[in-house]
Amino acid sequence: IHVLATMRVDSTNAASGLKVVRGKDWELGDQDGGAGTVGTLVKQSDSKGWAIVRWPGGSEHSYRIGNGGNYDLIIAESSSDTATVTEGSGNQSVAVVGSMGTGQRVDSSNATAGLMVVRGKDWKWHDQDGGAGNIGTIIEGLDSDNWVLVKWPSGSQSKYRAGAEGKYDLEIGYQWVNRENAKIGLKVKRGKDWEWQDQDGGAGTVGTVISVVDTNGCVRVLWPTGLSNSYRVGGDDKFDLEIVDSSSSGERPLRKGDFVQLAPDYAAHGDAAKGPLSVGDVGQIISHDDSDNTYHIRASDRTWWYRGAALVRAKGKYTPVDIAAARRTGYMIRSEGDDKFKFTSPNGPVLLVS
Repeated sequence: IHVLATMRVDSTNAASGLKVVRGKDWELGDQDGGAGTVGTLVKQSDSKGWAIVRWPGGSEHSYRIGNGGNYDLIIAESSSDTATVTEGSGNQSVAVVGSMGTGQRVDSSNATAGLMVVRGKDWKWHDQDGGAGNIGTIIEGLDSDNWVLVKWPSGSQSKYRAGAEGKYDLEIGYQWVNRENAKIGLKVKRGKDWEWQDQDGGAGTVGTVISVVDTNGCVRVLWPTGLSNSYRVGGDDKFDLEIVDSSSSGERPLRKGDFVQLAPDYAAHGDAAKGPLSVGDVGQIISHDDSDNTYHIRASDRTWWYRGAALVRAKGKYTPVDIAAARRTGYMIRSEGDDKFKFTSPNGPVLLVS
């Protein structure tokens, strides 16, 4: 538990899922259920300077987040439905809030696109992140100078040190799945509000999100057992799932040049079954679209866009050959240190193109 100066809720940080309590301009009695009750911000209203909050009792109301210069709410994160708020001198309050970071610094070992982060020990950028406690997302991994590009809830983007100048501006934030980051193909495991026993196959099992968020604040997840179920990503103010990032598995994300094969559940991800890859075939990534986590794959004489969840890194190491060379050698592709292999599919021989 950290004690932080009051962080008012305004248009720059009022993101869906944000935990809030009544603030300095509150004048609505016990509409929230009583002082210290923690609510969840649903969305910013169509009316500028207002936001809708859902309270534990289920009621939803609109509150000022700048309208008329008034701020009814402050940020509060707590493991329960109440937070301690004490008054200081004048209008200054102090809120006890849960830390949004894990304490693990962002560095060359984990600085990958998609990682959720908060300000860290060497932060010197004032409220460029929208205020202490805001969670951003790395959208470009480590560059040659050890900086990463982060996008914050307000939409602003800036670069931060992940070893540059011997400094570490960021630490890894909590990676729970919510309405904002849930997307098809996301790798997940059971999270802080999990209450479904071993429906996932057991603690630590990694599943794949296979649906968009529904009106109840839930997504559907496919587990390695072949079973799928719906889980809360903000519905009922609960978060059943946690994001599994590449650093936790020790494996970096797929990138241009990697060789890939179809994942066991590839048919559940878009139109992967219509592409040139068949089960067991090997293709090569020629480009990647971060906006929807899709990969452009070349295999045989064709190319195809696959969702990331439909692919896995190919086992072994492969030497790419161009089409002409492959034809001269009988469509043979050498696995380094082993014998030659021949890959075929209903679409013809697999040709890896450099």
